[in-house]
Amino acid sequence: MRVRKNWRETDFQICKPTALTSKSLGLLSRNSCPRVPAGPKKASWQSCLFRLQALEAQHVSTLTALRSDFLRDAAGSTSAGSAEAALDQNGGWPSDRHFRFMKVIKAAKGATGGAVGGAGGYLGGSSDSSGATTKRLVAGLPGVFPAEISNHESWYRLRGVFLAKKRAEKQRHARKVEELVIWGKKALETLRNEERESAARAIEQEERERRRKELDNLLREQGKARERREKESRERVEKALLDRVVRETEEAERKALEDERKRSAVAQYHASLQELRARETDACEAAARAEEAERAQRVPVNRKRVGFRQEKAREKQEERERREQEAKELEEKRMQVLQRLAASVPYAEACANAEAKLDHITVATAAHFDQFLPHDRSRGHCPMLGYNTGEVFKDARFRLGLYLREAGVSGCKSAHVAVMRAAGPRAPAPYGQHAE
Repeated sequence: MRVRKNWRETDFQICKPTALTSKSLGLLSRNSCPRVPAGPKKASWQSCLFRLQALEAQHVSTLTALRSDFLRDAAGSTSAGSAEAALDQNGGWPSDRHFRFMKVIKAAKGATGGAVGGAGGYLGGSSDSSGATTKRLVAGLPGVFPAEISNHESWYRLRGVFLAKKRAEKQRHARKVEELVIWGKKALETLRNEERESAARAIEQEERERRRKELDNLLREQGKARERREKESRERVEKALLDRVVRETEEAERKALEDERKRSAVAQYHASLQELRARETDACEAAARAEEAERAQRVPVNRKRVGFRQEKAREKQEERERREQEAKELEEKRMQVLQRLAASVPYAEACANAEAKLDHITVATAAHFDQFLPHDRSRGHCPMLGYNTGEVFKDARFRLGLYLREAGVSGCKSAHVAVMRAAGPRAPAPYGQHAE
């Protein structure tokens, strides 16, 4: 007799990695990580692989635990009373008897409106419906003891619970794997984009190095031509310099004779001038001695007049000191009145603590002064003229000048012409011009 199965034979097996997880791991492993340096993006991709493996291990562990629980609970509900019977597709019963059991279960399911059915049977059925189903089983299976029917019915119920939990675990596992696969694909795509960008940067660097070598060769050839021209020019200059030295030597000899004549004339002039100054000094000393004698004669006559003037000056000094003392006392009284008046207002403490630094220089003023200080060009410093560092390094003329300076040919005329002819960024508009 052919017994109809309503579940697969592998339902009670511990599943190996699911097809979805195996395919995802194979995809991410086959498309290995691009050759990029270690970083957060690569760590994210590797973390996705580790999480997929950990999720698969957790899934297998959960299924193993469900199988162990089912074997533990269903071992005593089968006719053989063992784990092998619990794993049997008929629960240890013969095929024809289990077939009749399933017919009664399906008939009870139709009679009760599906309360007995479901994946495991009796899931959601009431105690009355369960008792009626048990009676139907006893009537539909003559020659089978009720206890054996009850055990088989318990096994069928446990098997349904196990299959429901297993199906829910597989659905949850599939959702988690799909989320991780999406995340891993995004991380892998990010790494591929980074690899492509690195390759593009490498190609650009090679092209830049090739152009730099061509420029170095061109500058080297120009330098050789310049050296030849400079040698010819140096020979012409040396010849002209020799002729000029001869002319300058003759002119120097002529000037030396003329200077000697002028020095002798100047010496005679200074001698006569010194003699004249000596006579003037003697006359001044004689006049001073005569004036001193006359002053000594006037001193006894004017002594009384001087004493009277000194007495008047002393009286004026005393009167001035007295007026200053009175003014000082009056000022002290006035300040005391002002202090009492200031203490009577509510902001007296603020007035006492207020200070004004009229000669103080603020930070903004000092920064403004520093901005317009002359730059030390001997150390290579140049004014920025409103450009920041990023804009300066983006300028093609600056980079060309930097390469020429590194090559040691920045001082030649050809380098100056090359920098002047290079196209640079447009100068910034003056302040306020955009508003016109």
